[in-house]
Amino acid sequence: MNLGASPVLKALLIILLVVLVLYGFNRYVYGPNQEKIQDRQQELSRLTSALFHVRETVENLPKVKAELESLQEEWERLETLVPRREKVTDIIEQISRAERVAGIYIVSIEPQPTEARDLYTVNPYRLQLEGSYHSFVRFLGALSSLSRIINVSEFNLSANPNSVNDDDAVSIQCLLTSYTSLKRSS
Repeated sequence: MNLGASPVLKALLIILLVVLVLYGFNRYVYGPNQEKIQDRQQELSRLTSALFHVRETVENLPKVKAELESLQEEWERLETLVPRREKVTDIIEQISRAERVAGIYIVSIEPQPTEARDLYTVNPYRLQLEGSYHSFVRFLGALSSLSRIINVSEFNLSANPNSVNDDDAVSIQCLLTSYTSLKRSS
């Protein structure tokens, strides 16, 4: 058999050689690289998603900062309503201002035992007042305009036996309650 004389045999050998080269290329070069390409495409997809999330966060940053500032302002406002600790001198000063505005006389202020609740502490004070009924109502109005939460309860109004005129005709006993916030341990 003469290899130079048979063109069909040469064509078959060339086709076989091409098939072997293509098989080897696919098996040892293209296949492993294809797996790497798929891994890289998955990584690219993950990073693209993360980048999108980061861009979205960066775009929302001014909105988030504005919301944070708003929440901080609200927190400061709420802290004036329910401070973190009770300053007895401050509460007495506020009660005294309300007394002067209302034209009523405070006979006594007696702090009562505090009571801790889940999120706050109750700070009660027993008050004895003398004045007219209208001055007592003005006193309650002055207390309601304070910058913190104060409740007045357990009213006991009676005629003042030591009354000299209408300005001290009523003797009033009540319980004034202020509140302080508790720190929660996380």
